[in-house]
Amino acid sequence: MRKLIIALCCAAAGHVCAQSFYPVTEGQKFAATPRGEVALYDFPLKDVALTDGVFRNAMMLDAKWLLDLKPDRFLHRFHKFAGLPVKGKIYGGWESENVSGHTLGHYLSACSMQYAATQDVRFKEIVDYTVSELAKCQAHYTGVMTGYVGGIPEQERIFTEISEGKLYSSGFDLNGGWVPLYTQHKLFAGLMDAYLHTGNKQALDVVCKLADWMVNLSDRLTDEQFQQMLQCEFGGMNDSMYVLYTLTGDERYLKLAGRFYHKAVLDPLAARQDRLNGMHANTIIPKIIGCATGSWVTASDSLYDIADYFWHTVVEHHSYANGGNSNFERFTPVDEISEHLSSNSTETCNTYNMLKLSKKLFAFTADSRYMDYYERALYNHILASQHSKTGMVVYYLNHLNGGHKAFSSPFDAFWCCVGTGLENHVKYGEAIYNHTGKKLYVNLFIPSTLDWEDENVRIEQHTSFPFTDRTQLRIAEGRKKRFSLYIRKPSWLAAPLEVEVNGERLSDLKEEKGYVVLDRKWKAGDVVDVRLPMKLETVPAPDKEECRVFMYGPVLLANVLAKDRDPLDSDPVIVADRSTDYMQLMDKADLSRLEFVSDRLSDNCRLNLRPLFSVNDEDYALYMNFFTPARWKAEKVKYEERKKREKEIRSRMVDEIRFEMQSERDHRLVGEKTNAGMLNTYSWRDAVDGGYFEFEMSTQQRTDLSLLARYWGRDGGNRSFRIEVDGTAIAEVTLNDTGKNEVYEVEYPIPADLLENKDKIKIRFQANPRQTAGGVFGCRLVRQNAKD
Repeated sequence: MRKLIIALCCAAAGHVCAQSFYPVTEGQKFAATPRGEVALYDFPLKDVALTDGVFRNAMMLDAKWLLDLKPDRFLHRFHKFAGLPVKGKIYGGWESENVSGHTLGHYLSACSMQYAATQDVRFKEIVDYTVSELAKCQAHYTGVMTGYVGGIPEQERIFTEISEGKLYSSGFDLNGGWVPLYTQHKLFAGLMDAYLHTGNKQALDVVCKLADWMVNLSDRLTDEQFQQMLQCEFGGMNDSMYVLYTLTGDERYLKLAGRFYHKAVLDPLAARQDRLNGMHANTIIPKIIGCATGSWVTASDSLYDIADYFWHTVVEHHSYANGGNSNFERFTPVDEISEHLSSNSTETCNTYNMLKLSKKLFAFTADSRYMDYYERALYNHILASQHSKTGMVVYYLNHLNGGHKAFSSPFDAFWCCVGTGLENHVKYGEAIYNHTGKKLYVNLFIPSTLDWEDENVRIEQHTSFPFTDRTQLRIAEGRKKRFSLYIRKPSWLAAPLEVEVNGERLSDLKEEKGYVVLDRKWKAGDVVDVRLPMKLETVPAPDKEECRVFMYGPVLLANVLAKDRDPLDSDPVIVADRSTDYMQLMDKADLSRLEFVSDRLSDNCRLNLRPLFSVNDEDYALYMNFFTPARWKAEKVKYEERKKREKEIRSRMVDEIRFEMQSERDHRLVGEKTNAGMLNTYSWRDAVDGGYFEFEMSTQQRTDLSLLARYWGRDGGNRSFRIEVDGTAIAEVTLNDTGKNEVYEVEYPIPADLLENKDKIKIRFQANPRQTAGGVFGCRLVRQNAKD
């Protein structure tokens, strides 16, 4: 039966696109045909070729990196834990920690899509080899692990305990393992991509056996136990199960997809309640992608409503100007941005997943709003997340003025955003065009060539957008035939969109859902010229009118700061009236590079604007304070005082811990009776009733240090605790309500004898009986003598 299912699915392999399962052509022959309606279909990656430009450059850099990586090094723990000889040294970073295996799934997806896009057989060879090795590993598991394959430390203990109904989780761990189901979801997605993009039949066999293992494991759990398991991040397991059901027709997978409905997260969204503030963003977004997939597969209105409400809520009320979301991995409060600008703003994984969701909702609706967002996030986050010379990628896209992008290394920084980063830059061709019947949609203005096989038409798009405001569509091949050309009318246009066909200007353009429609008989040699007027403008943060970014059309501009500036002077101030024509105050403007220079706008630095996606290693500023001349005169004294205070603290800082996942792991945090959470996107941790939390901090071998602890002004009542350094108390603390809704810091000097001859110290917050220690909203270790 399994061989029959695989054989049937192979006939349809060319008609579906993985990576969240987008509809590609009408009349798809699935084993289980999706019951929902589709407005538009994708083109397979093989039908869209990128031509010269920033996107093709990004794709080629990524291709080189993929070929430099070695599958046997990713397979190290897969081989080892299956009892097979290892064939390569394990990679560093997360692959050497408790989340090993997640990158292999992304690597399979990226290589599969790179093969689909370029037909370069080297990538198919990597995929085929990796899948065959996974099959060998899978064959060695028996008992409760039959069908399993993975590289997760302690995997057999973890999943045996789960099968017995013994479950425990604090959010990012499940039975002591670091997000094991999240890791397995990446493998599910990678194997299905290997099958769908390269036709590898063995990949479908392996993933079905893996799904059978998951079915057998979950069948042992009550619904209550299953929901308990879902408290730990599980990626898009619901999405994978819906896809696998559609490919195989196996009803067990459909049932399992439904069980991955996480009630605590999805029920409020179903009720159109925005409770996202403080929630871990990338834990949630893949679940919503699964809802969108489920709405198509099952024709579920309720699942569609969840996905639609979530998308509008995040894009319209929780997103930054670059299209990204989250600060320190958590959603910010509704319409609040200005107080949440840090080096850890806008996690790249989030936008990777938001683009998946946007593409799916666009396929269901043909509404240009999804592509307006897609374009903004593509240029200003995804493209901007890659170093344009080395191909390395970032975890977060820095929004801290005076900061810079922190890029990965090739072989030792396998964060989650390195995994998604491997995929991001191989699939730029997937959203440029869509079609349905005799309608062709042009969504993005990216130089490319489209082979529209259904209509036997070849179309070339020639443009250097956004470095020009024009794009040209040329019918390169095809017999004379009628079809409708839909060209997106962007929301950022500075003047009416202009269209010429074969040199003739068109007027009274027909519009439909944000697209202009050209319906006529086309022939080889026809040329459509489109002008997309842009201008230099500023866009405010939703919560603070004077906190603004510069945009040119859809492109977010960074103010690149001078190398010889005071490194602590990182907050440029723009002084201008609201009616300012910013172009008139530029001393230099090079539109061919979107670079703008002015000495007449900033009170404390030269304005040097460039596209964020072209900035690599330089320090920069994005959201800057804009004041009218009169307002700035009044604000300048307060501004300088705040800046002086922050400069003073930064100049003294030796180490810092924030109470979020990665920082806590880096500082080896442990504790008992301890809780963590978010308040206005500030991460906090406390301990209750004699409990504690303890972490390491680096001293840099100094003996003149103080601990700066941050508290919330309204915390009070039964908050009495002790602060210890290596077991010795340095402070007895009682928190009282200050009446102010803001954080404040208290400095606790550390005796020199507790610091002598030490590289690290352990800081403990110890709650008294029936009392609470904290909440503590972060700690900084600082020098006591600012002059030293």
